[in-house]
Amino acid sequence: MLHYSPLVAVLPLILVLGYVLLKGASKISISLFTELPPPPGLDGGGIGNAIVGTLVVTLIAALFAIPVGVGGGIYLAEYSRSDWFARFVVLEPMFFQEFLRSLLVYSFMEH
Repeated sequence: MLHYSPLVAVLPLILVLGYVLLKGASKISISLFTELPPPPGLDGGGIGNAIVGTLVVTLIAALFAIPVGVGGGIYLAEYSRSDWFARFVVLEPMFFQEFLRSLLVYSFMEH
């Protein structure tokens, strides 16, 4: 009985996803991705401005993150001696991931 529990847990997700795909498949077209949303109360329209907004935000984030990441990598590889800053920058992400895993395991053990 215990090995059926994942199926029972995932079955509602599969049913809802199937229902959405069956009902919404007829609405997917090129105009969905290129048109702007209609005014409230009208049918039709698309998600064109949401796609453009997502691309703009991603581009702005990349313009800030890529130079910082490349510069930090070059600094750590070329100029850093094994000082506390280099160890902190390299090891801190690993410690943070381990901390999150520990919290997850602890939360499952408590309940």
